[in-house]
Amino acid sequence: MKIWAQRSPQSDKPPKPNSKRLFPWILRRIETTGSRELFTLCVIALSLGIAFVSAEVFGVSFALGAFFAGVVIHESDLSHRAAEELRPLQDTFSALFFVSVGMMLDPAVLFRQPL
Repeated sequence: MKIWAQRSPQSDKPPKPNSKRLFPWILRRIETTGSRELFTLCVIALSLGIAFVSAEVFGVSFALGAFFAGVVIHESDLSHRAAEELRPLQDTFSALFFVSVGMMLDPAVLFRQPL
């Protein structure tokens, strides 16, 4: 009797509950649908899910949970495709970050409290 973890990656049965096997298996199954939008949605949902669960279970910050999610997604052989698909979203959030930091800047402070 074979154990799921010993089966080939093309097996239809889910692997044992281990993130090194479960999440790549999920991503491979979603990739076989051929839907780019579904793949992107799955990567985002898995990342947010992992980040939330790590923050709740381990009591770490959501940002550290997001880092854990990145590590888990990186373990998949589809990590390059996931990064390529999410590049526009990454660029959007980068721009939003710099705009929000720029909005916090108060140039009047330079006139009120010169060096």
